[in-house]
Amino acid sequence: MSVYFKFKSAKDYDSIPIDGHFITVGNLKEKIFESKHLGRGTDFDLVVTNAQSNEGWLASI
Repeated sequence: MSVYFKFKSAKDYDSIPIDGHFITVGNLKEKIFESKHLGRGTDFDLVVTNAQSNEGWLASI
């Protein structure tokens, strides 16, 4: 299973492979930083949005 994501300024989506059907927002945030080689960023807000419905949730971690 994968989670697809993109930064607001990006044109295309990237994907993060995950084990199982669930991932915590904290783990997702860490995996995004690892995949983009951004270190261990903890000082940003992550907005999780359903790309189909455009419904979003703010996750400050």
